Order: sequence, then C-alpha cells, then structure tokens
Amino acid sequence: MNAIAQRLKSRVRDGLYRWDLIRFLASGLWSAVHPEIRYRTDHLWLFREELTMGPVQRDEALLLFALTKIQRPQVIVEFGFHYGHSAFNFLQAMPSTSKLYSYDIDETARQIALSRFRRFPNFQFLHKSQADFCVADIGNQLIDLCFLDASHNLEINKVTFRKLEASLAPGAVIVVHDTGTWVKDFFRPIQAELASECRDRWLNENEFQPCKEEREFVNWVLANCPGFSEIHLHSKRTLRNGFTLIQRTQPLPTGPTTLTGLG
Repeated sequence: MNAIAQRLKSRVRDGLYRWDLIRFLASGLWSAVHPEIRYRTDHLWLFREELTMGPVQRDEALLLFALTKIQRPQVIVEFGFHYGHSAFNFLQAMPSTSKLYSYDIDETARQIALSRFRRFPNFQFLHKSQADFCVADIGNQLIDLCFLDASHNLEINKVTFRKLEASLAPGAVIVVHDTGTWVKDFFRPIQAELASECRDRWLNENEFQPCKEEREFVNWVLANCPGFSEIHLHSKRTLRNGFTLIQRTQPLPTGPTTLTGLG
C-alpha cells in the first residue's frame, strides 16, 4: 500500500511540473486546506511593466511583495501613495497585525485613500509631505520597512532620511525606487520622448537615468551616513526603473555573546 501511495504521489508531483491545469487545481485545493499560506498576487495586473514611466513595475511589485512576506514588518512607511497600487500590494503581503502608513501631498491620492482603503484597519493615509515626517505620526513606533517613492528631489530626500534615521528598527530596510537606468535598446516611444527632452540625464549614448536625483541621494547616503550599506537591484537586460535597498551594516552573530564583568 505504501508503495502504491508513493507512486501516486510521484505522479502527482510530476504532473505539477508538466501541466498548468494540474498545478492550478492543486494550488486551489492546497490554499483551501491551508489558508494561512495563500498568496494573493492576483492584483499584480494593476502594475504595468515596460510601459511605465515611473510607478512601480509589475516585477518590482512582485519583489516588494516577496520582501514583505520574508521580512514580516510590523511597521511599514510609504512615501508616495499616488493611486494606491503599491500600498495595496503591501497590504496583500503584510500580516493583518502590521500597520502601513502612507504619505502623499496630492489631493487625488487623499480621495483615493479615503474611498478605496477604508476597509483596511491597518492602513493610515497621511496627507503631508515626506519632509514633514514625524515619529508621532506613526505612534512613536520603529520602522521595519520604508518605501521611498515620492519627491524625487535630492534635498527633500536628505531631510527625510535624517528624520527617519532615529526611527529605524534594527535590521530595517529602506527601499528607494527609480535608482536604475534605462537602456536605449528597450525604449518605447514614451521613454524616447522623455530622454530626448532631458539630455542632461544621459550617462552615455546608450544609458539614460530617468531620476538622476534619486541616484544622487543614494550616493549621498553612502558618502555621508556611516554605518549604512546599499544594494542596487537594476537591470540592463530590460526596461527597469530599479530599486536601491539601504540597511545598517551589522555583523551576523555566530555564537553566544561574551559578557564581561560577570563572575
């Protein structure tokens, strides 16, 4: 009996890799039995990919979703609500016990937040500039994940970072959007038009930086904020807006902490 069961299990697993329909049915059944592991990614169609000019791209939204799932942040702060796509993405990934605070100065953003996000008790919209961030806004809590995608202004980003610095939890991650470059080979008409109007943003004849001041900002952090490290998630193989992840540099403990002064 055990041998038959093993062969059946092997056939099912083989079918999961070979047939989309079997994988679809098995996924639905497994999610019904184990709702705690259900991954709600059916909202990703809201995000564009190559045609986007600045908002989060579809594959980037998937990365933010995965980062939130992995990190399980208790407090997320988002600068740049816009139409609410990235906020909704965070809410689909984060635990219901976590809290998302989203900042935007645009009146349309405020109206969207009021009309579409009222059903989320763990979401709070703040109609104010990122430069006016105050830890009291978030109940004097520490920030686990911060998404910076608002002003695209070097000086405002500097002010924001200095205000955030003391409120970052150990291991907190700051995600800065639009730090990548566009490669000319992948331009669509909409990107070509912008690049033709902003000649000062070309790095060379093939590479264009759509948000130069975001790149200058992450360079400023690296040069002026000791103790922080960065990783750049960019690509020259597709049209990618790109992220930079910023985190305090710290070693990983590998053994018991030695306590001095104890007998």
